[in-house]
Amino acid sequence: MVKDIAKALDVYYVIAGRTSKDVDGQELCNTIAVWGGDILLPNITYRLQGTPCANVAHQQMCFHPSEVQSEYPADNLLVEMKAESYIGMPMVDTEGKTLGILVALDTRAMSVGKRYLALSLLSIFATRAAAELQFEDREAELTQLVAQRTAELAEAKAAAEAANITKSAFLANMSHEIRTPLNAITGMTHMLRRSGLTPQQTDKIDKIENAGNHLLRIINDVLDLSKIEAGKFTLEDAPIHVEALLGNIASMLSQKASDKGLHFSSETVSRPHNLYGDPTRLQQCLLNYAANALKFTETGHITLRVKEESQTEDTATLRFEVEDTGIGISPEARPKLFSAFEQADSSTTRKYGGTGLGLAITKKIAEAMGGTVGVTSTEGHGSTFWFTAVVRKGQHSVEEAARARLESAEQEIKRVHAGRRILLSEDEPINREISKILLEDVGFQVDLAEDGEEAVAKASAGQYAVILMDMQMPLLDGLDATQQIRRLPAYQAIPILAMTANAFAEDKKRCFEAGMNDYISKPVTPEVLYETLLKWLEKGLG
Repeated sequence: MVKDIAKALDVYYVIAGRTSKDVDGQELCNTIAVWGGDILLPNITYRLQGTPCANVAHQQMCFHPSEVQSEYPADNLLVEMKAESYIGMPMVDTEGKTLGILVALDTRAMSVGKRYLALSLLSIFATRAAAELQFEDREAELTQLVAQRTAELAEAKAAAEAANITKSAFLANMSHEIRTPLNAITGMTHMLRRSGLTPQQTDKIDKIENAGNHLLRIINDVLDLSKIEAGKFTLEDAPIHVEALLGNIASMLSQKASDKGLHFSSETVSRPHNLYGDPTRLQQCLLNYAANALKFTETGHITLRVKEESQTEDTATLRFEVEDTGIGISPEARPKLFSAFEQADSSTTRKYGGTGLGLAITKKIAEAMGGTVGVTSTEGHGSTFWFTAVVRKGQHSVEEAARARLESAEQEIKRVHAGRRILLSEDEPINREISKILLEDVGFQVDLAEDGEEAVAKASAGQYAVILMDMQMPLLDGLDATQQIRRLPAYQAIPILAMTANAFAEDKKRCFEAGMNDYISKPVTPEVLYETLLKWLEKGLG
């Protein structure tokens, strides 16, 4: 631009500059282009005070056809340039703000014709230059704003990730702290039940056990919801036996339904495919619906249904329904049913209890399985809750995971594996006592270790068929202890089973990475303990 002006006007110098102020408030010109003597000159910064450029910066056209140095004797720049004539135009944006100045100088006086040409040409170029500068300013502002927002988002993301890490760590610790005493409660009730009780004592033990199981369900619900929200929720890919799934729910709820005088039944349509997915989570969702139906139904029936809604070459979409003849749900309450911590009646005087987490978890699990949830209901006449899930079709026949046994795992261990030595590493005294009794009840010889260091020492000094290892222990935790034991020549293939209150999926993964073979979550049920031990003893590893 400055070159074009210089050529068109036949002048020696053309200056384009931005105006600004220094820290003392003095007005400055920061040149962005200087043309002089047929070349571009280096950019400079100069004070405007006492120069004709000061008038231009205040939006006054400044025109001196000759003797400009005598008009502004304090302007050293004019002296250095040997300027005789000067014409300047302000560059003003659309909001009336001065962005800079555009100046033409010559070492000769300007003729009359050149004056009019200079006025027209500078006016045109000043307008164009102002638009370009304004665009650059807006672009710089937008770039700065984008950078600022990007930094804010990065900071917010980092804060959210840190919060999730903190939250996960807190929940893992809380899970461990809550499950540890729960393990003592369930273990003690199991031992008391075996000791021979009066009917009144049995009734009290039943109530303790029911309360413990209820608390465990609440803990599991909170942890599930937290894992889903933290993006740490994982699904299994295992054979799905719909009939067995419905049978499990019937075994858990049919007696309670019968006690209330309700007819409890299930319906399923034959499916020709071998299906794979997460049967535990499917059962959890259906059980949430069925337990709610049992809670809110006083007369009539509860019916469970499973049918194939659609299919592709590789998948099938299953629809699970629970129909009841209960109290129904008002149209106003339905929209909030599947929100966390919400219930149709959230008042403190509500007749029915609950945390309000079951339906929210069902919705999130269904969505994780590629499905959705819904409900149809008539207030006072009952409801039908449903969810769908996309499952995988298997290419081969599904083999049953375990062979049928005439004897329970407990009896099988007594008959075949009594007398085998087991090392139990557990730092909680009461849990150590309970686990020891459960193991000795089926004939095992049990050695105890109160921390990881003692477990390593005892493994080094003796031979065990199985090692049960807690995760969180003083001095040396279960993960490090397992890694050290695995380095012992005699323990390359001996089963090491985690028995821990750390219930997150990532905890399970860490156990396997450390060299453990299996994972038993506290509170430990005797059946699960015996079945897991039997499985690994029968593998012939011990």
